[in-house]
Amino acid sequence: MAKTTPKLSALAHPAFAPIMLALAFISVTAGALLMISYRQTAQTQNGAEANSIIVVYVTGAVNNPGVYKLNAPARVVDALQAAGGFSAGADTGGLNLAQPLHDGEQITAPFLGQQSQTGSVATTAPGIGLLVNINTADEKTLQKELRLTKKDATEIINYRNLHGPYHAISDLLNIPLSKRVYDRIQSMITVSS
Repeated sequence: MAKTTPKLSALAHPAFAPIMLALAFISVTAGALLMISYRQTAQTQNGAEANSIIVVYVTGAVNNPGVYKLNAPARVVDALQAAGGFSAGADTGGLNLAQPLHDGEQITAPFLGQQSQTGSVATTAPGIGLLVNINTADEKTLQKELRLTKKDATEIINYRNLHGPYHAISDLLNIPLSKRVYDRIQSMITVSS
């Protein structure tokens, strides 16, 4: 009986071995780069990385006002604990203790009946914190307290000056304010006097 040798496919030929090895290397490298990119994107989308530090300034009705370093992610309750908790006479319902914190943020724990920066008594709601009155707030207050851009703060004031006071929070939908900004600030504002 004649001895038969199996036929090799064209790519299994020894001359193609370096090319096949190079293609395998490129495939593995591309997969690893995609995985690294995916992990970095996931960390960015999930907020601060677990080992990052934020610095916040805690002032007002707390036992030890000052600047504190906190592990991110952190919330208002963490900053208040670092500052020794509320002091006597604090409006303990005046802050949203579950609100996430950002690096460089200032937390002012209000005293009962504390005056707001606009001169009227600050309005509070349980679990929400100090509400900014968009009928009386100036541009700087809107920018600082609501973290609005100068353009958005100016739009709020210009509409108020042209059309009179806001009657409902939803009146903000009448100005060129993005839906994302509106959704973020609607629980932080009031129109009541």
